Amino acid sequence: MPSDPQRPRRPRFQWRLNGKLLLFCLPLLPVTLGLGFWQLQRADEKRELIALYESRRQASPLPMAALAPGSDHLYVRVLLEGVPDTRHQFLLDNRMRGSRPGFEVLTPVALDSGGWVLVNRGWLAAGASRAQLPDIPSAPAQVRWVGYLYRVPGKPLVLGREESAGWPQVVQQIDRAQLERRLGHALFPDVVRLESSPGLDTGWAMVNLTPQQHLGYAVQWFALAAALAILTFVSNSNISELLRRGATERE
Repeated sequence: MPSDPQRPRRPRFQWRLNGKLLLFCLPLLPVTLGLGFWQLQRADEKRELIALYESRRQASPLPMAALAPGSDHLYVRVLLEGVPDTRHQFLLDNRMRGSRPGFEVLTPVALDSGGWVLVNRGWLAAGASRAQLPDIPSAPAQVRWVGYLYRVPGKPLVLGREESAGWPQVVQQIDRAQLERRLGHALFPDVVRLESSPGLDTGWAMVNLTPQQHLGYAVQWFALAAALAILTFVSNSNISELLRRGATERE
């Protein structure tokens, strides 16, 4: 049957390249996908860390003398006995608990078995002003503390100038080499976080972001990648015209 010359020809799908939007979307698409997969990887890593902590917290504490520096001691429970140097303590700044600013109290301890270890005794609320440092709860002359070893991460962003005049000294980060210079002796590579400490908050967070939070960020990055893909497809073709025409014909 011959075609009706009066009937308009149905338009076909066509590509219509939009150079500006291609230059905008194409570089961002792999970036957003990569960030999404990276967040999934971080979620897996956090699950492994939490599982490691949960498994090692069930074990009996080991004496510090039984641990060799440089080995993997992350979250290993330890028993330390020694003399705390309460005259030379550090206040780790910019530590938040809830919405309250404060410090974590870092006390060097001379171990009875030899050597020194830095002990994080817990969190202390900040004073009314930056110039007013909080009073650090006292510690006994001889201690027998239980905690777990914590690996200090790489150098974080420092939010202000290091304050080093007088004691206790306010520090922005745990830089072991710097603290050793100030104290005048070497420290065990890992820091001990106490399980309990009178007058201080030891409700430690195992990870700064939970696996669920990483999954939420991954969903956001993948959603952004999907939006970029759709924008690229629509802006570089006549698909929107075809959809409008199809809607009009159905009416």
